Amino acid sequence: MDDMDRLLAEISALDKKLPPVADWHPERNTAMDIRIDCNGQWFHEGDIISRHEMARLFSSILRKDPDGYCLVTPVERCLIQVDDVPFVAHLESVQGNADQQEIFMRTNMDDLVRIDADHPLRMKQYAGSHVPYIRVRAELEARVDRAAYYQLVNCMSERGGASGLMSAGSFFVMGA
Repeated sequence: MDDMDRLLAEISALDKKLPPVADWHPERNTAMDIRIDCNGQWFHEGDIISRHEMARLFSSILRKDPDGYCLVTPVERCLIQVDDVPFVAHLESVQGNADQQEIFMRTNMDDLVRIDADHPLRMKQYAGSHVPYIRVRAELEARVDRAAYYQLVNCMSERGGASGLMSAGSFFVMGA
C-alpha cells in the first residue's frame, strides 16, 4: 500500500467513526461553558481541557447550526463558544504534482482531510490577514496554520491569471 492509499484509507475509517450528529434533533437545548480558542484549544469553565482524548471526543459530536456551534447527542444540544473556527490544520502530505497533485491536511483533533471539491480551501480575513481555511466536515472548518500556509505557497500555480492550489482535480484560488 503506497502513501496515497494509506491516507485515503485513513480518511475513510475516520468518516465511519463519526456519530451522525446531523441526524440528531434533540428537544433539550442548553448552553455549556465550553470555549474553543483561536488556536483550537478547548476550555471548560475557563480551565484548559488537557486530555487530548477528551477534546477529540467532544469534537466528534460538534456541529455548526444557524445559531452557533454546539455539542449534540440524541438527547441534548449544548451551545458552546468558538472564537474563530473549531480546528487548526497543518500540512500532512503532498502527493503527486501539477494537475495530479493531492494535498492532505490534519487538524489538531486528528481529522485527516484531503483538499478537494468536498473539502474546499478558501481564503478569509482573520486578524488583519488573508488566511486559508479548509472545510473539515459539514459546516466545520479548520484554519490552516502559518507553517502550513507557507508550505502550501510552495505548491501554488497559476490558472487563468489567479494564483492557487490544485488538489484532487480542483483548483482553489489563494491570491489575485
